[in-house]
Amino acid sequence: MARTSPCRPRRVAGLFAIALVVVLTGCGTSGVQSEKGAGTTTTSQTPAGDVGSTSEPASTEDPTTDTTDDTTAATTDDTPDEPAADPADACSLLTRSDAEAAFGEPVADDADQYADECWWTTEGAGLKSVNLQIGQPDLAEWRSGHDNDPWEPIDLGDEAFVSVGPFSSVELRVGDTVYAVNVTYSTSGDPDAVALQLAELVASRLG
Repeated sequence: MARTSPCRPRRVAGLFAIALVVVLTGCGTSGVQSEKGAGTTTTSQTPAGDVGSTSEPASTEDPTTDTTDDTTAATTDDTPDEPAADPADACSLLTRSDAEAAFGEPVADDADQYADECWWTTEGAGLKSVNLQIGQPDLAEWRSGHDNDPWEPIDLGDEAFVSVGPFSSVELRVGDTVYAVNVTYSTSGDPDAVALQLAELVASRLG
């Protein structure tokens, strides 16, 4: 019987051992690459400025801009007020537009105007004229001058009288100052009503 060499099983065993080592080494290397690959695939850097991605997104509205109340306030605040009438200036108490509205037609602008006296006269053939005079007479004498038939007291200002005779006039007192509105017509119309209308307008501007 042939004798079996003891080296054969050792060689086979050695080859098997080497093969096993190679296989194990290959598996180990494969595992490392797999982990690196997994790390490359699953790991991502957080972009700058995006820290804390679980927070709610920032509002796109500008906190410094208010388009509701500011616009309304600006529109209200920027609206110019009509200048207050000067109680010492006759033409600011009885203006051109006041006379034209009362007469229903344009008035001329060539009349001489003064601080204490203002005139407005129409341009047409039929004359219509209004005159406002401001004065500070002796009030006792002023009252006695109206204590007669052509005048009647009316409720206007602090004290007032209206002419019921041939003149279309209203005189009213506010404090120590008297304002006289005189209206003249050389054409048809109601100058008495116009005088009272304009006197009431003057009184309203005197407060």
